[in-house]
Amino acid sequence: MTPSRSCIALTIWFGFAAASADVVVLTNGDLLTGHVVESTADHLLLHHAVLGAITIPADHVVSLEITPPDASPPAAQPPVPPAPDTTSDPLDADTATLAPPSDSRVMPFLHDWNTQLELGFNGSDGNSQVFNLRAAIKANQQDESHRWRFDASYYISNNDGERSADEATIGLLKDWLLPDAKWFYFAQGRFDYDEFQAWQRRASGAGGIGYQFIDNDTWNVLGRLGAGVTKELGEPADELRPEALLGGELTWQISPRQSLGARSTLYPDLGEFGDSRITSAAEWVLQLDRFDDLSLKFGIEHEYESITEDDSKHNDVKFFGALVIDF
Repeated sequence: MTPSRSCIALTIWFGFAAASADVVVLTNGDLLTGHVVESTADHLLLHHAVLGAITIPADHVVSLEITPPDASPPAAQPPVPPAPDTTSDPLDADTATLAPPSDSRVMPFLHDWNTQLELGFNGSDGNSQVFNLRAAIKANQQDESHRWRFDASYYISNNDGERSADEATIGLLKDWLLPDAKWFYFAQGRFDYDEFQAWQRRASGAGGIGYQFIDNDTWNVLGRLGAGVTKELGEPADELRPEALLGGELTWQISPRQSLGARSTLYPDLGEFGDSRITSAAEWVLQLDRFDDLSLKFGIEHEYESITEDDSKHNDVKFFGALVIDF
């Protein structure tokens, strides 16, 4: 039986493609060789000698090496195979579409976020029994238009079997960045719990404008100005209280493995002149030499309230040390 012209053309074309195969490196480390038929901002269409047509999402491609042929391609070229149906089962033998890695879809909210887990505790057992525990998670993400920051922490302290502190906080901050400008807009929300405060639970939200004074490899300095509301849930004050906001943040990258950060925010009460609250914090972070994902953090957190109830103090200060794990 005499082979058809199309079979001969396909044989010549595959022999030529194998001799000048293009190499695609995927994010999971796999290498695919074949002939790149189409390349767009969204996908790459590769014709593989065994698998046929493969549609690869662009964000799964690490690098692409186009190998020029040693000679001009044969005149007879096979038709470009149609792209397989991407709606079918990625494991179906009739289609060669590669399924996207599952790890990029598990937690889409934290995809491309820098996440840190902090854990620190200390205690003693003898003439007195003391146990303190602090756990926190922080995450941040930034692109050309937005900047996000999320934080949550829990602190508990026992002294001779008696609970002396039980606090938790969770907050979210978003900045809207303006193109080629140092000004930006922001909005934030926070929920606080403190068993030993008269209010115990407090929710607050605010928004306003900010200004980036310095932003380089060594220094990051910015300020915020705005207004918002605070609501203390439960007795004795179950009312919405308007507040102004005036704050600043500073980060100093001392060396590639050391950084120092500080921030402080003043919340003047707009309903009662002279009343205010202040939250401040300072942290020193040292990255461990042999572990790129591990750091030590030592810091201080301070909160001041001009109006307190019962025997509550105006100032609440915490010193802490923690092991930080980067994800």
